[in-house]
Amino acid sequence: MMEQARQWLLFGVVLFSVLGCGEEPTVPPEPLPEEPTPPTPVYWSATASLNEARWSHTASLLPSGQVLVVGGLGGDGSEVLASAELYEPSTGTWSMTGKMIEPRVGHTATVLPSGQVLVTGGHNARGTLASSELYEPATGTWTSTGNLSEPRASHTAGLLPSGKVLIVGGRHEDLSPYGSVEEYEPAQGTWSLVASMPRTAWYPKATVLPSGKVLITGQPTDNNVTGYVVRYAPDTGSWQTVGAPLIMNSHTCSLLPSGKVLCAGGYGLALVGPPLSQASLYDEATNSWKTIARMGLGRASHTATVLPSGHVLVLGGSAGSEVLDSAELYEPDQDLWTEVGRMSEPRSGYTATVLRSGQVLVAGGRRGTSTPLAVAELWAR
Repeated sequence: MMEQARQWLLFGVVLFSVLGCGEEPTVPPEPLPEEPTPPTPVYWSATASLNEARWSHTASLLPSGQVLVVGGLGGDGSEVLASAELYEPSTGTWSMTGKMIEPRVGHTATVLPSGQVLVTGGHNARGTLASSELYEPATGTWTSTGNLSEPRASHTAGLLPSGKVLIVGGRHEDLSPYGSVEEYEPAQGTWSLVASMPRTAWYPKATVLPSGKVLITGQPTDNNVTGYVVRYAPDTGSWQTVGAPLIMNSHTCSLLPSGKVLCAGGYGLALVGPPLSQASLYDEATNSWKTIARMGLGRASHTATVLPSGHVLVLGGSAGSEVLDSAELYEPDQDLWTEVGRMSEPRSGYTATVLRSGQVLVAGGRRGTSTPLAVAELWAR
């Protein structure tokens, strides 16, 4: 019996060896696991709406981290507002605060080193305004603080390193532009004229440079195709003409952490043709411009907000008759524009404010010629 078992075992080993010498059966490879589709980034989130729909208003980040929204056009889109409200980021809510002494649109709002907010000029049913007033965050109240030397609206303002506020350009009652410039002295609450611009310009933009000088860009009133850029030195009251890219009207200029200035979009000569997608960098060290990558879309009357990362968020605005809801992010290190989501509403005449959290609060505006928006939303990367 043991011998028979031994023979069967030997037969099995031989049989296994013979079969093992043949080709192994083909086994189909297992399919590779599918790569998961990366989720679409969600850049936008809702927050509470303004208490009063408005467009062409101003928004200022206060030292408390709240955002003060002032004036603009409300109602059917033509009512000039005196109202103001505060956004509280910790709760995502809006509350009304004290009304301005005068309703205003086309004004400027500048946060002073004291934390007060200086509002200047603009216009209302009375016409173009020379008055200015101060908002006191501690009490939520407004007080008069002297008159500009000349009534003006659609001007530009810049906070100088000295703590003074520079007011440049703007327009008269008859819509003709000013070349005059004045400074506000917060310690005395007084205004004084300084050296006028070499030439007048429509809708100027002021950018305070790291040196303390101020870069002014705009559309020259003689429609010079090369544009108009000048640099003002507050310490000497002198002006210097700077070469200009083809960016003149309804564009944006943003001071980057590098000290360079990014100017983007707007209209070309005499507002002819569609808005530009062109972008340029101004370098104060060399007093020169460099053309950089174009935006994905030509746009005008948009906003450009510098983020804590040094990137620049460009939003909305218009492309001819179309109001835009798109957003683009400029990365200076790579000279690259990237699409970063869409707003819930197409908007022009809105405000965009960087909060302490790094989020961007977008508030108000309007869709084309329709009535003002109360909708607000938050962007974050």
